Amino acid sequence: MDDPEAFVRSVYARYSAGEVVGLPPEAMSAELNRLLEKDAADAGGGVGRLDFDPWVNGQDFELGSVKLISTAQGPDRRRVVASFDNMGERNVNRVDFEKRGGKWYLTDIQNEQPDDDSGGWILSKLLA
Repeated sequence: MDDPEAFVRSVYARYSAGEVVGLPPEAMSAELNRLLEKDAADAGGGVGRLDFDPWVNGQDFELGSVKLISTAQGPDRRRVVASFDNMGERNVNRVDFEKRGGKWYLTDIQNEQPDDDSGGWILSKLLA
């Protein structure tokens, strides 16, 4: 992909329109794709460790108040912070990207739930 913020903006625009996007393999780093493939294989056709949609932090969604902030984390790293309401619950997703071979790849998503004591989750750790 050419622009991490534009990618994340398009993901949330599609969810806001009722479309499920999921985790497109072509946008993911090789490491994250390996974790997703291993999770699917381990599940043997059933539900794996990832039993929800990380973009919306749930299985169902009704998004509102989506706001994005993009920051450089170095010359080849970007973080797009997406804050949004899903089904009335406030969420914050930190979406990390790394530039490799001239293209940006999603390397991880970390969720924080400001109104929840759960502490959120980190996608790569859920899948490991």
